[in-house]
Amino acid sequence: MAYQAGTLRLKGKLGDLSFYYNKQCGYLVRQKGGPSKEQIANGRNFVRIRENNTEFSLAVSIGKLIRRGVKASVGLSGDSNVSQRLTGLLVRIGKTDLSAIRGMRNPKTVFNEPASRGLLKSFAFYVTQPLTSVYTSQIHCDTATGSIVFTGSVSSEFFRVPKGATHVQIKAAVVELDFDNKLYKVYPAPVYIAALENSMPSADFACEVDMINTPLRIGVVAIAFLQEKNGGLYGLADGVSLGIVG
Repeated sequence: MAYQAGTLRLKGKLGDLSFYYNKQCGYLVRQKGGPSKEQIANGRNFVRIRENNTEFSLAVSIGKLIRRGVKASVGLSGDSNVSQRLTGLLVRIGKTDLSAIRGMRNPKTVFNEPASRGLLKSFAFYVTQPLTSVYTSQIHCDTATGSIVFTGSVSSEFFRVPKGATHVQIKAAVVELDFDNKLYKVYPAPVYIAALENSMPSADFACEVDMINTPLRIGVVAIAFLQEKNGGLYGLADGVSLGIVG
């Protein structure tokens, strides 16, 4: 990868050269090259690329539906890089599908497997604010019944509280996912707001889910810290966390 070292910072294309800016590396330039679309689609040497592209497309579609459902449930979707990171995670999950051949491995097939759920629960929608570091006790979720429970005290003792925060806001929901039809359904719980100085034994959220049908579901929790000022509550820019809890 070539760097632009001069004072003239270019963006765009010039012949076979593409000039662009990268946050980590600064101004870069690269040359157009590689196989054509026809070669990738039909060439014998690109079988693995076609297989990877198919599995990548499956992960993209599933990740997009998850992000849509999460945003509809708590009003947040994650940081600017959440789409790429979630897609990468779903590709990893899809590769654990041992029931399918390469190119057909699907995250949907193994979505409810314990290992897959463990990876999803470790995913941070805001990479600098993982849910497990913002709330240090356990959050239990039963997607079949719609129960989401904060097991520790809801107070500053169990939160990593940003400077100036006086209150915490918790949004919880269960999201039903239909990957085949690209549909989702949200079962939200009432929004919970409490002063951090007031210690509550626990916070229990009841999402009124459909008890008859129990398809693929995830439990979602968003935590935001607020500051009381002049009788109103205002959100803090560095006080938001979002994660899958079940």
